[in-house]
Amino acid sequence: MAKTLAHRKYVKRVLVAMVGYVATLFLAEMLIDDRGEVIIGDGASISDYANIYSHAHAVENIHDVSLGRTVIGERARITYHAVVLSGVEVGADAMVGAMGVASKKIDPGVIAAGIPAKPIGQKKTRPQS
Repeated sequence: MAKTLAHRKYVKRVLVAMVGYVATLFLAEMLIDDRGEVIIGDGASISDYANIYSHAHAVENIHDVSLGRTVIGERARITYHAVVLSGVEVGADAMVGAMGVASKKIDPGVIAAGIPAKPIGQKKTRPQS
């Protein structure tokens, strides 16, 4: 367990160094999995206790691990306790609601919530390109 907590702190430090002023990261127990690839767009916001994954295990064999490319678009918001699974793209200006699990692509400007996260609204302002 100590290794996991230390790893989380290391990932947080690296992310802050990488994105610095361009993204807002709230760092209380947030997990960003670095086994695959995670892309965080400019101005994105990731809240406390959010989990973003870039790997997945096969159902039949736990040792069969696939690495994915997970994308958090520009100005997207991943809110409190939300989860973004490996290989999912959260579009620019989209939002994953609190405790939502994004298991499929969330289109730009869409507000998605629930388990699995489904569209529940559209932001009134048009997504910036």
